[in-house]
Amino acid sequence: MRYKQIYILQYSALFSCKKQPDFLLDSESVIKKLVNNEALTESFQEVEVIGWLYQFYNTEPKDQVFANLKKNKKIEKYDIPAATQLFTPKWIVQYMVENSLGQLWLEANPDSPLKQSMRYYIEPAEQDEEVKQKLEEIRYKNVNLEEIKIIDPCVGSGHILVYAFDLLYQMYEEVGYPSSDIPQLILEKNLFGLDIDDRAVQLASFALMMKAREKSRRIFRKKVRLNIYAIQESNHLDKEGIAHLLGKNEEEKEEIRSVIETFIDAKNFGSILQPPKIDYKKYIMRIEELGEEQLTVETYQSFEQMPHVLYLFKQAAILASQYDVAVTNPPYMGFKGMNTSLTNFLKKYYPNTKNDLFAVMMERSRKLVIPNGFLALITMESWMFLSSYEEFRKEFLNNTTIESLIHMPYEGRGRTSLGINFGTTSIVIKNTFVKAYKSIFQCIRYNEIDNNGVPFTFPDKNERYSITQQNRFDIIPGSPIAYWVNENIRATFNSETRLSDIALPRAGMITGNNEKFLRLWHEVETTKLGLGFKSRQEAQASNKKWFPYNKGGEFQKWFGNNYTVVNWFNDGYELRTTTDSKGKVPAHAFNLEYIFKPCVTWSAVSSKKFSVRICDKGFLFDASGSSAFPETDYLLFIAGFLNSKVVDVLLGAMNPTINYQAWNIGNLPIILPDDNNKNIINEIVSILKNITKENWDSFETSWDFKRHPLLTYREDSALLSDAFNNWTNHTEKQFAQVKTNEEELNRIFIELYSLQNELTPEVPDEEITIRKADRVRDAKSFLSYFIGCVMGRYSLDVDGLAYAGGDWDESKYKTFKPNKYGLMLLTDEYYFEDDVIARLREFLSVTFGAETVEENLQWLAESLELKRNETAEERLRRYFL
Repeated sequence: MRYKQIYILQYSALFSCKKQPDFLLDSESVIKKLVNNEALTESFQEVEVIGWLYQFYNTEPKDQVFANLKKNKKIEKYDIPAATQLFTPKWIVQYMVENSLGQLWLEANPDSPLKQSMRYYIEPAEQDEEVKQKLEEIRYKNVNLEEIKIIDPCVGSGHILVYAFDLLYQMYEEVGYPSSDIPQLILEKNLFGLDIDDRAVQLASFALMMKAREKSRRIFRKKVRLNIYAIQESNHLDKEGIAHLLGKNEEEKEEIRSVIETFIDAKNFGSILQPPKIDYKKYIMRIEELGEEQLTVETYQSFEQMPHVLYLFKQAAILASQYDVAVTNPPYMGFKGMNTSLTNFLKKYYPNTKNDLFAVMMERSRKLVIPNGFLALITMESWMFLSSYEEFRKEFLNNTTIESLIHMPYEGRGRTSLGINFGTTSIVIKNTFVKAYKSIFQCIRYNEIDNNGVPFTFPDKNERYSITQQNRFDIIPGSPIAYWVNENIRATFNSETRLSDIALPRAGMITGNNEKFLRLWHEVETTKLGLGFKSRQEAQASNKKWFPYNKGGEFQKWFGNNYTVVNWFNDGYELRTTTDSKGKVPAHAFNLEYIFKPCVTWSAVSSKKFSVRICDKGFLFDASGSSAFPETDYLLFIAGFLNSKVVDVLLGAMNPTINYQAWNIGNLPIILPDDNNKNIINEIVSILKNITKENWDSFETSWDFKRHPLLTYREDSALLSDAFNNWTNHTEKQFAQVKTNEEELNRIFIELYSLQNELTPEVPDEEITIRKADRVRDAKSFLSYFIGCVMGRYSLDVDGLAYAGGDWDESKYKTFKPNKYGLMLLTDEYYFEDDVIARLREFLSVTFGAETVEENLQWLAESLELKRNETAEERLRRYFL
């Protein structure tokens, strides 16, 4: 598209708006940004430019809305368009329209040439004979084109309806309609759209008229009545006056009141409103036929409001009708960001989908479609897997038939610059349930799209391409849409025992104020730190204040991520009684009967794989560090099972997102081993935990750290380099042993679950969470330990912390004396006899011997970042500074 064409188009669209945005930038700069975008190639049509313009002009208010959300300000009704507007890539629009509207046409006209022009049409799978008979009964037959109705209830800038126009035009041509008549017929009889954003509806209307103009030069001479409406509110209307003016009896007056009441604050709800099913044509005709003879002093105000009432009844008629096809990209807005009025409405009318507007629109859109009609949407992937949508998912699967589904999983990557939002799914359904129907599912990943955001191949028959009967999803707890799972893995869910039967999972507590009640363990005095307590009573009697707190963390198996402590002084009295500004106690879910007990814990959210760690006793736990509490003799077995490759597959079937909810873990099928295998598993897991704990405790970030490993593994050598080599050999052995043991565990569990054809026991090196020796890191940590000794935090005469609050004990420091008052002299050149380098020489002399001080200084300096023409002392001094 040429620069001038875009320029004219922009002005045409914007001047059609009643109110131009206050933040409208210089048009030329806007156009240049659009033209320079790689996604805007010459093949893009007018509507796509309008879509980009619409998205561009919403950028500022959208940024403001999300800035307000960070300040806990809810999204008010006039901010909803900016907060929820997302541009739909062209290929996804084509996929949705071709497989809904296009499929409808092909059902009625199997030999239609239309199929050849539909790039993203997916041929339905071959069905069993019984299914074929059912499909023959319900398929579209003898279709009258002028009676086909398609709606986009969240029309935005109109790009979905514009593509539907293209397909419909080909259908009309195929049947033999005169080309000059087709555009008006499509606009007036086939296409319907709604939105809460007035400007979006104006742009959508403009785009459709431009599309019609492309086909018919005389379209502007005709009085075309578009069915695209911006939902308006009825707050200002005289309800009683209008009811008396239009209603001929009490029943009619009540119907009129009901319609007006439906649209109070309608901008807050949009197409999810469900107006009453009444004869709207009757009232519309009555309004249009009102004459001035009915104008009186009593009816004056109501009479003046009739244009608005007419519009209101037309939009209500559209919302109350049903359509052959509904296609939309619904708004995405989570429950937490919604205003109170919207949340109350959703709780009342959409309890199973209230967590996000996209799911609400899925439910609402189904009601807009006639039985056996088609529905196509692009939504977040969460409805497919999360427990919060379980009831909706079951109802959905039992009442509709998935024709095809394209899944674009998140996998740690989100939105691209081309509008594709990974973590989404696009689905086409038939609004009836056909038992044993074989649906087509496919996965498109981030690296499987080209520079224009289009899949390299379509459909892409990768390892997640699947033809599956949707009734098989019921086998897996929660009925997740796990389309890629084979029959062997499904069969494992037939086990009568669930993990929750022997290890009850619990989501952890919410403190309501982490800044107040949580600390990193090294931020508190050790005298107030309570480690290793086995019960609430013991902890309370200790008079300690801060106790270990599982809070998730990075991918780590068997042991570790022990950083955080929580204020649980006097059995958590302050945490459990502190109120907020509203007088409520925000902290909750304390799990009092489970805290301090042995458990396995995991990170509730992880961008990597699922992993658990073992806590013998003494921990409380957070919502981010959910935990399961096995019977004592099952603790090691459960940890081994949950860290195995079998669980990766089972969890992937139940919930392949990055969120690992307690119910997911509790629903895992358990096959209990015989005593011999159980003992072997327990022994292996015990070794893995001990190795990992020793490795974890080799670093200062552990509260059980004793001394630096370069001192522990120096043996008889006087050289740091030898100590590092010894430490390297030790961690390599640790790493190899962990890898071997984990693979043996995998082998046992794979055989136990009969998944030899699906899994192999190998564990990639990157999934081993033993930290190997690293010269740069370990040299820096050695210097950190040296500083700790200079400050008195550590001592060469005692293991672990020598001083971290409490009373100072001079007797702990004999071999190497700390600096008085914890003061350290740091200068860029040598000035003082007891500066940091002098103290380092002394420390090396004491720990490794006076004769190797210079050699060890050189090793430390060479381990740090290089800088030319620098002595070892200069480099170390620079590092300390």
